[in-house]
Amino acid sequence: MKPKQEKAFGWRNYSRHFIIYMSDAGFHFALDGKVGGLTLPNDGECHLDDQGYYTHSEVVNEFFPGGSVGTLASDSRNIIELVRSSYDKITSEIQLVDTVTAPIHVTYSAYCDGETLTPNSQNCSNIRLGNVIKFKLDVSVDECTTNPNPLEKITGKFCNCDNFSCRRDSADLICGGPSKGTCVCGQCECKPGYSGPDCSCPTSIENCLASTGKECNDAGHCECGVCMCNATLVYDGPTCEDCDTCPAKCDRNRDCVQCLAYGTGISEEKCQECPQRIILVEEEELIVNGTDPCTYKDELGCLFSFNFVMNGTMEVILVQKITSCPEGIDALWLAIGIIIGILLVGLALLLAWKIATYIYDKREYAKFLKELENARTDAYDYDVS
Repeated sequence: MKPKQEKAFGWRNYSRHFIIYMSDAGFHFALDGKVGGLTLPNDGECHLDDQGYYTHSEVVNEFFPGGSVGTLASDSRNIIELVRSSYDKITSEIQLVDTVTAPIHVTYSAYCDGETLTPNSQNCSNIRLGNVIKFKLDVSVDECTTNPNPLEKITGKFCNCDNFSCRRDSADLICGGPSKGTCVCGQCECKPGYSGPDCSCPTSIENCLASTGKECNDAGHCECGVCMCNATLVYDGPTCEDCDTCPAKCDRNRDCVQCLAYGTGISEEKCQECPQRIILVEEEELIVNGTDPCTYKDELGCLFSFNFVMNGTMEVILVQKITSCPEGIDALWLAIGIIIGILLVGLALLLAWKIATYIYDKREYAKFLKELENARTDAYDYDVS
């Protein structure tokens, strides 16, 4: 009731409020109940007892819970007694009511004297001031509400669980989809091999293994199937192997490839530490996706080549089966070649010496002739004089 109305009635704070209704109204006209919104038609019965009294006066309790109904004498002499008895009845009785609907059910048990249990009872009577009253309520649910989507279920003792409010992955799949996890009571339960709040992270480090076989090349750590490279180092890339200031990939793998494939190069002890996985193939199989292979020359001058390829999630090295070495030279022909070479060198030296002596002799002979001519000229001049 509003404060303005309470003030008009003169009720004190925390006082009990009673409404006493008395009526001697006459019969109403047919169909006038429709004006008041009454749509249920009268059954046509008088509803009188053997003494001629109306039997449905208790219906008022359905409209006013906790109300009381009495019969007023024709001269109204019992009005005070009716009010007193109704007051005593109302103030000495406690009844718990609820407004729940299916599928929720409430079962009441009463301790009207504070100790003795009265099952399936929601009211206590003959209560006096100072009495301690206890009630026990059991609330149960027959079934939880359903969603329009038949795959979405609500479960739990208190309907507090479901299979659709869990975290979703980047593809908007609940718990990464059925292959990665399931939603149980709002939390993702990941299947073996996956982890994380949405089960999108693989627990395997297979995707993080470098060509060296080490996790993120020992330059980072694997997180959710992705390498997180150490920011203090110079490596980056999918497996923390890329390095702009480091030796080329071919150079880094050369020694291990040579010793693993051919047993040459570095020592056997160091070779056992090589983690590379190699596959021996024919030379024509070394060109992968248009990429030219790495080619080096060993200590004997033989050429060997190798290339890199992904085998699933693991990088392997394709290595040329047989090195390409210069063809061998027959010893006899080598000896003959050496002899012929010596002869040719000797002939060349002899020819050079012969030419040199010829030129020298020619010069000396020309000098002799000139001196001889000079001597003749001097003799002729002497005779004349």
